[in-house]
Amino acid sequence: MKQPIKRTATRKTIATSARRRINLSSSLHKSKARLSESKTTKNTEQPKGLLDKIILSCLVIIFSVCPLFFVGLSAQGIGFEKMILFYFLVLVGFVVYIAKGILDGELQFKRTILDWPILGLVIVAIISTSLSVGVKDSLIGAYGSLPKSLAALLIFVLFYYLLINNINAQRIKTLFWSLIVSSSVVTIYSIAQLFGIFILPFKFAQSVNFNPIGASSSLAMFLVISIPLLIIGINHLKGVGKIAIKVLLLIILFLNLIILIALKGFAFWPIVIVGAVIIIIAGFSKIVEMERANIFFPIGILLISIVFLIGNFNIFKLDVPAEISLSRLASWEIAKSSLEERPIFGSGLSTFYYSFGKYKDVNLNKTNLWNVNFDNAMGLFFESLATLGILGTLAIIILLIIGTVLSFLSILKIKDTEYKMIMLGLFTSLVSIIGFSFLFSFSGSLIIYSALILFLCFASAAILGTAKLKICKLTFRSKERYKLIAVFFTICIIIITLIILGCRMYLADVYAKQSISETTIDGKISKLNQAIKLFSPQDSYHIGLSNYYTLLSNQAAVQGDKDAAQNNLNMAVKFSKKAVEIAPNKSGNNKSLALLYENTYLYDRGSLEKAEAEYKKVIELDPSNPTPYLRIGLINMAKSNAETETEEKKYYINEAIKEYDKAISKKNNLSGAYHAKSIAYENLGDVDQAIQSLAKASNIDPNNVEYRFELGRLYFNKGISISNAPKDISGYTEQEVRIMQIRKSRGLIEPNNELKASEQLFLSILLENQNHANARYSLALLYNKIGDIEKTSIMVKSLLKILEDEKQKELIKQQFPGMY
Repeated sequence: MKQPIKRTATRKTIATSARRRINLSSSLHKSKARLSESKTTKNTEQPKGLLDKIILSCLVIIFSVCPLFFVGLSAQGIGFEKMILFYFLVLVGFVVYIAKGILDGELQFKRTILDWPILGLVIVAIISTSLSVGVKDSLIGAYGSLPKSLAALLIFVLFYYLLINNINAQRIKTLFWSLIVSSSVVTIYSIAQLFGIFILPFKFAQSVNFNPIGASSSLAMFLVISIPLLIIGINHLKGVGKIAIKVLLLIILFLNLIILIALKGFAFWPIVIVGAVIIIIAGFSKIVEMERANIFFPIGILLISIVFLIGNFNIFKLDVPAEISLSRLASWEIAKSSLEERPIFGSGLSTFYYSFGKYKDVNLNKTNLWNVNFDNAMGLFFESLATLGILGTLAIIILLIIGTVLSFLSILKIKDTEYKMIMLGLFTSLVSIIGFSFLFSFSGSLIIYSALILFLCFASAAILGTAKLKICKLTFRSKERYKLIAVFFTICIIIITLIILGCRMYLADVYAKQSISETTIDGKISKLNQAIKLFSPQDSYHIGLSNYYTLLSNQAAVQGDKDAAQNNLNMAVKFSKKAVEIAPNKSGNNKSLALLYENTYLYDRGSLEKAEAEYKKVIELDPSNPTPYLRIGLINMAKSNAETETEEKKYYINEAIKEYDKAISKKNNLSGAYHAKSIAYENLGDVDQAIQSLAKASNIDPNNVEYRFELGRLYFNKGISISNAPKDISGYTEQEVRIMQIRKSRGLIEPNNELKASEQLFLSILLENQNHANARYSLALLYNKIGDIEKTSIMVKSLLKILEDEKQKELIKQQFPGMY
């Protein structure tokens, strides 16, 4: 009999088997998932590693190459070239940083106490730019002042966040040494240049005055700022294997001091002393552990600095040109006056030229710098007051104070001696930068170098300090990741657009530089047209093109081609008007346009009114400048010449005299105004006033031969009129009266004081220039009038030897028969 099947046991077995199959399947899926995740991780790790290397490479190039980079191809100079390279590297680095965040699945931003003052400064700068008197200049920088623009500020901010989010202790050391390398190369190259050893074959670099930083004053500040870095670099190197590098840095430090001694007046030794004292105090107080031998280096620099600060030694006789700069007192006065009009947000970034023109002291006209337009204050503090106002300056000061305190505290908190020393070097250079910023103007190259040290110091203090950094995370794993990725691509497009714009700016300036070296005017115009096509917002290009068309117009006028002259002049006006549209509050642009309107008077009678309107705009922008008043006076004289009615002529002449007096009130030694005033009085028939005004002009400018000639002519005419006037003969004898009548019948006149003064003036001209034909001709006339035949003959004969034109010679012979 068959046993019944036990279904229960069978069901359990089947269930157990099924569970095992399910577990096996689950394990298989998990294994596959882990394998897939492992492959994904490997696939993403490689690109992330590459992107990280690209970011580090960008940072290393910024610190090691930007301070010394130049190619000399741009018109705006080496500071512009450095800034374009800096723009490019920062933007590339930032795009790669965001791409790396996408691969990681989240983007991390380190938060520091500096975020708020940086944000405040950016907000104030944006508002200041939107309210600026020159929006274009504030946005992208005035010509030659690219690092002072809003665009530059935003790039500097991006650089700081790129830096702080992509460095660690090891990378800080790498970037610190990158700075030392670039500073050392600049030192070696500069001393070779100063002593006539030209390393590079380029023509622009074949001068003792050329260096990778710019002006001699900028080079001196650069070297002073780099001294603490070199000292710490020397102290940082330990071990037998690093002796060669240590010796090399010692030589570079010595060369650094040699350059400062050679530059003499440009070296500001008090800042060197402050830097040396900070390092000495840190060493002796054991804030930083320094070897005894190494501490003698800052002590030696301190002693050398004191010696050259007190003594006036002239060890090296180098032909270094003097530099013109605005005084600190004048800078302060302009800043104060600017704050009265625009106290909160200033006139706008990179628009100090506006504040200078509008608020400069009229007493500046008494100096040789009266016609110089300064676009930099003597001190970034004064400049920021004028351009960024109280809020912007306050944001900068708060940022510097917090950053400096943070840097100092980090020196005390850092445990590792190696990094303590790095922070000490950066902190000391930071103090030097702040000191210089209150005392001197900074070139573009120096601004970039200072920004590198400043932000590396701030970022290093945040990274190396013991305080824990806050991390702000932006995840790409959420449901909103597609929106975030879209934002990322939008940012990338914006940055790529900015890179393209920067390239166009640079290429445009290359064409502008090439236009200078072109030999023909047509070639110059062609190059500048190419520059404008690439970057039209640059008003300086339009002014340059306007000047070249004016030259073409003058050439056509000389050749007698009236139509070509007019057409070229119209083109000059067109480009000059465009420059005024781009920068309406730049007085130089209005002045250029006004002069062109004056020149078009022959073709357009209404252009004088346009010229006068532009000069009035110049007066509004530059009220202390005497030139626009002088030009308006000349315009009134032109209007007088166009009138036929005597009263109308007199009216415009008197108006011209009023304008000349206004010009003289601004600058009482303006010889041109006195000369123009003399012409006006002569046209009114007031010879005495004409002589008086021209005598003042001649006294102010005694080397001006033409003033003396005109004065001699006035005396001559007055002498003739006095001699021809009826005379009271009651005091003369009968014989004297008869002689006078005979002379008069022969057309001769009696010598008088005026004729003698005229003779002396003409003779003084001949003492300087024997070939002055007008002076000889005038003396021939004078001697002929008084009947001195011998002297007349001498002057006529010598005049005929000077003249080359046969027609002129024939006229002289006809006028003085028998005298040659």
